[in-house]
Amino acid sequence: MTTADPSTPASTEPGEPRAGRIYIGGTGRAGTSLLVELLDELGFETARGRSPYHEEARAGHETSLLDPAAPQVVKNPRQSGRLLGWLRDGTVDPAQLACVIIPVRDLDQATWSRLARSNEDRAVRAAGGVTGTRRPWRERDVLAADLASLLLAVAEFQLPHALLAFPRFAADARYCWQSLAPVLGDLPFDAFEPAWSATADPGRVTAYDASQASLRKAVPLVLSDTAARLRRRVR
Repeated sequence: MTTADPSTPASTEPGEPRAGRIYIGGTGRAGTSLLVELLDELGFETARGRSPYHEEARAGHETSLLDPAAPQVVKNPRQSGRLLGWLRDGTVDPAQLACVIIPVRDLDQATWSRLARSNEDRAVRAAGGVTGTRRPWRERDVLAADLASLLLAVAEFQLPHALLAFPRFAADARYCWQSLAPVLGDLPFDAFEPAWSATADPGRVTAYDASQASLRKAVPLVLSDTAARLRRRVR
């Protein structure tokens, strides 16, 4: 598959994916890294193999929308809450966004996934861990606000977009293919399915239960890490 030059203004040919940059955002912990790997397997230019990836956390392949040297596919959920402001002040040109891909996961599951990662690494800023706040009890609100801001950016600037339910797209190849139609254009399912099979692994998806003892410990452990950092600053 040929890939588009991100510096080329988006085309408006009906039935064809627009040229330009593909941004993957949302809450994170919702298959964003899988999407990078899938698109890379399909021939799109991504940061796979060029930016850090944490195997244990299943998190990485991130670049920035503000980096002129970033590849065509930019994955960075942390920038979801900033995109609207960047579009409004001209920092990001909406004509350069070919598509915004938003994988959507149950908000409680996404939150617990981040808390669990911070718990496992005993650090707030763990790979795939708490983001956007040092107060873990606020993580759900932060993720919700960033997701709402991203959706408003898509609506206000009429950005081409693809919404995918996670973990469904990691378990259902045809659903994933249909959901990514704004990016894939007329790519047939027979050409898509081998790339999906090479990257998707439904068995790696973790379902969280807030009653689990390990997760009940997550907030106290993250809080203790925060307290330790504050004590070091005071000293």
